Amino acid sequence: MIQTGNRRRVVLGVLLWILLAMPGAHAAEELSVKAWLGSQQQSEQSYSVRQQVILVIDVGTTRWFTGGTQISAIDVPNLMSKQRNTLATNYTERIDDQTWSRQHWELTLYPQVSGDYVIPPIAVTVTVSGSDGKSIEKTLYTQPLSFSAQLPSGELTQEESWLASPQVTVKETWTPSHDELHVGDSVTRRVTINAVDTLSVLIPAVLSAPNTSQSAAGYQSYPKPPTLIDTQNRGSYQSSRHEEVTYVLQHGGEVQFPEQHVLWWNTQINKLEQVTLPAAHYRVKHTMGSWLSLYGIWIVMMICIVITLVIAVWAVSRFYRDRPLPMRVQFRRALKHQQWPLARTLVYRKLRHETGLPALKDHLPASKLPCANESKHTFIRLWNQVSRRSRHWSITKWLKPLNLDRQLGLEQTEDKKNGA
Repeated sequence: MIQTGNRRRVVLGVLLWILLAMPGAHAAEELSVKAWLGSQQQSEQSYSVRQQVILVIDVGTTRWFTGGTQISAIDVPNLMSKQRNTLATNYTERIDDQTWSRQHWELTLYPQVSGDYVIPPIAVTVTVSGSDGKSIEKTLYTQPLSFSAQLPSGELTQEESWLASPQVTVKETWTPSHDELHVGDSVTRRVTINAVDTLSVLIPAVLSAPNTSQSAAGYQSYPKPPTLIDTQNRGSYQSSRHEEVTYVLQHGGEVQFPEQHVLWWNTQINKLEQVTLPAAHYRVKHTMGSWLSLYGIWIVMMICIVITLVIAVWAVSRFYRDRPLPMRVQFRRALKHQQWPLARTLVYRKLRHETGLPALKDHLPASKLPCANESKHTFIRLWNQVSRRSRHWSITKWLKPLNLDRQLGLEQTEDKKNGA
């Protein structure tokens, strides 16, 4: 945790503090300073990461304070420090028949990562009344302090968004722009998190930032900058974070906003707790413009398809106005109107056109020929048989020249061998 440069500053600060604490270094009988962590005056204590640590600095004098007190900043890596109370608690104390005027100062520390922390001597500059009645400015140094911090639970990680506090309250409100929502209207979501003994900057953000998936979900979010407030009252430190997001509704139908979670470590009972903000549902109605915007492309596509089909039907009907219909269409019409002689004629015409055979018996076995009980199914089966036989006959006819060429090639090869 402590780098080499920080160690050097700590060592020099300790030596300086020892020298200043020696008799004759300053008027020891007139000034004193001491510091400790928390409510107990112990040099080493253990805390949770992100937990508030109180650093107390107590300054005393046998005279009286005539000016303001200045406390130097604390510069320790991964340690946030803040003097939240700008006023000291003044009181008097009687020690060995001598009255001391004292100032009680508090600084808050917030460790951000696990490890050991060493706070070097802190310079405290005070202005007191001297023996001659004139104001004297003195600089005192506190003794070095140390403490350790670690993650309070194995369920937490350094990268997660969570806070450490003894008390957390969350308030959420939803405000729609109208009672009946339409596309283009908005819904405003407000979340306020109040926590004790922490900083507002350490309270995690709850409402998500805008992203492309939200537009697909039916809304677009417009967040306002969060409002951070830190206050103190009689030693009680309060912090709050207020977030507000306006969701503009983009599509009609059911719109759902996801639930949110606030994760925090309860330092009072040492327990991990979670506050859940429930999801919200709204019914959004379309406007004419939004409906056309959503379905306009499909309407245009359907119109184009219908126009294409009309043109195709018109072109086909005009083409066959002075021409005979395809043989399959004529065959289907003949079956529909039970014109069996015409159906038989079309079957023979198909056979003659595709195979060149004059009779069905030359093309089909006797079991496949039509019988006296002519029907729609009989002619359909006969038509399909002619089609399959026609394809087989065409393939066979196409393979015959190939077989002939192959036989001629083999004979020429044998003649060459014999001649050799």
